Amino acid sequence: MPSSPFNSGDHAGQVPSEPRPTESEKPEGSLLERVLQETLFGSGGSPDEPLMAALVEVARRHQGRPLSLDPVLVDLIQAIVRINLGQRAAKEGDYIVMSRRIAETLWDDLPSRERLERFWTRLAEAAR
Repeated sequence: MPSSPFNSGDHAGQVPSEPRPTESEKPEGSLLERVLQETLFGSGGSPDEPLMAALVEVARRHQGRPLSLDPVLVDLIQAIVRINLGQRAAKEGDYIVMSRRIAETLWDDLPSRERLERFWTRLAEAAR
C-alpha cells in the first residue's frame, strides 16, 4: 500500500493539521483593522471633520458610559459607515447588519478592543 500523510506511521487515520495563522496573518482581524484605520484616518493621518463630528456626537450620546459592544461600539461603527457611504447607507438597510458584524469582530479581538478603549477614552474627552 502506498504511503501518504493520511495512512503512514503512528499517525495512520489522522488528518494532518494545517498551520494556524499568526495574528498578523489572520485575514479577518488584520483586514478589518486596516479598513478601520483607513476609514478613521484615511491617508491624511487624522479623521476628517464630518467623521470626527459624527464620532464626537456618539460620544456625547453615551457620555459617562464605558466602551461596550452594544450600544457604544455598534453606534461608533454605524456612524463611520454612514459617513463613508453617505446617502447609500440610508438606502441600504444592510449597513446596520454590516456595522454590527464589524463591531463584533473588533470587540472579539483583544488587541483591537484595547485600542478601541483608548480611542473611546480620548473621544469621550473631546466630547466634553
